[in-house]
Amino acid sequence: MKIAHIDVFAIRAPRKEPVRSGSGATQVNASEFGVVRIETDNGCEGLGEISITFPQIGFSLCHAARKLVAPRLIGLDPLALPQALRLIDSTLLGELSAPYLRAAFEIALLDLAGRHHGLPVYQLLGGKARDSVPLAWGIYQKTPQEMAEDAAAGIAAGFHSIKLKVGRKLADDLAAVRAVAKTVGKEVPLRLDANMSWRSVPEAAAAIGALAAEARIAWVEQPLGRANLTGMRLLRQQSGVPIMADESLQTLRDAYEVARAEAA
Repeated sequence: MKIAHIDVFAIRAPRKEPVRSGSGATQVNASEFGVVRIETDNGCEGLGEISITFPQIGFSLCHAARKLVAPRLIGLDPLALPQALRLIDSTLLGELSAPYLRAAFEIALLDLAGRHHGLPVYQLLGGKARDSVPLAWGIYQKTPQEMAEDAAAGIAAGFHSIKLKVGRKLADDLAAVRAVAKTVGKEVPLRLDANMSWRSVPEAAAAIGALAAEARIAWVEQPLGRANLTGMRLLRQQSGVPIMADESLQTLRDAYEVARAEAA
C-alpha cells in the first residue's frame, strides 16, 4: 500500500459574530483552515485538519501543505508514520507554521491507519486515557455586560469554566472580569488569555494581581512575549497564579525550553 494522492481543501467559515483577540486591535470575521485528505493506491483514505483561526493565514498554510509537503509523501507507505514525519519535519524546518501542517498530515495518516486496521485511533495510540475532556467556554472582548451575558450562556450550556481575553487597558480588563464573575459566580474558574499583550513582568504582575482579587483565576495564558521565558518564570513565581504557555510553544524543542526555564 502506497500513498497515491493528496488533496488539500481550503475552507473559510464566516463567524456568527466578529471577534477580537489579544489587544482587541484586529477584528476577525471568519475562520480559515484546511482539510488534508490522503488516499492510497488501494482506495484507503484518511483526513486531517489544518486547524488555525488567525486571519489571512489559513489559506497560506493550505498552499504550503499542497506545494511543499504533499509531493514529498507520494509513494510512501502510509503506515510508516515515523518516516513520513521525518520527511515533514525536514521540509518545514524552522517554519513557525510547522506544527499546524505537521499535525494535519499526522492526523490524516493516523486516521488512514485506523481505517485500514479497523480500529479507532485512540487504540493505535495505546488506549483511551479518559472518557471525557473538560472544555472552557471562550468569550471575546466586548463590553463588560456583553461578556457577562456570553459567559452566562456558556454556563447554561453546561461548561464549568470560562476563558476570556485580557490585555487591554487594565480598567477595561477589571470591568470585564468583575462583570463575568458577578454573573456566573466567583466559584467558576476563569482562564485569562493575554496573547502576549503585557510588555514587562511588573506590568503583568500588577495586572494579574488586580484581576485575581476579583475572581477565581485558573491560570493566565501567555502573558508576555513568546521568547521571554525568564520573565514568565519570574511572573509565575511572583504572582502565585499558574502560567500557561501558548505562543511560546511551536515545536517540541520549545516545550523543552519552556520546561527547562520553568516558565509555565
